[in-house]
Amino acid sequence: MPGGARAFQRLPVVLYHGPLARLLDRRFVLLLTTRGRRTGQPRTTALTYLPFGASLVVYAGARGEHSDWYRNLLAQPEVRVRRGGHELHARAHPVLDPARRRELADRFARHQRRCGPPGPIKWLRRVFGGDDYDAHVAQAFAQAESVPFIELQPPQTP
Repeated sequence: MPGGARAFQRLPVVLYHGPLARLLDRRFVLLLTTRGRRTGQPRTTALTYLPFGASLVVYAGARGEHSDWYRNLLAQPEVRVRRGGHELHARAHPVLDPARRRELADRFARHQRRCGPPGPIKWLRRVFGGDDYDAHVAQAFAQAESVPFIELQPPQTP
């Protein structure tokens, strides 16, 4: 990922405060905090999500299984999720069944216009960061059977 694209990827993490947090949550963007698999330090990334029953579903589209956040949650599935002004703990469950991945990709595709960065931010990412958000999403959904999807499930209440 080019340096400019990486900066645009990090931007929501920096901006996810106050009214902007609510705006990003309305665009179905959450902050996922994992534990670094080598360092044990918290690592936060912004991801598009899909509400799915009591769970939230995210996917590793741009780098797939090579995404650091994905490899971190495989090593330590206990994660922290921030949506808008609310934070919760969850457990990450990778979706292994290819048919289920296809089902989730189809749901994401129907939901996608309301998700992710607003249009002007997508344009800035494409022009200045060399990162075409919509192209990454389309590619991920076209290859859904091989793209890692993860269900983030809050702890069960007794």
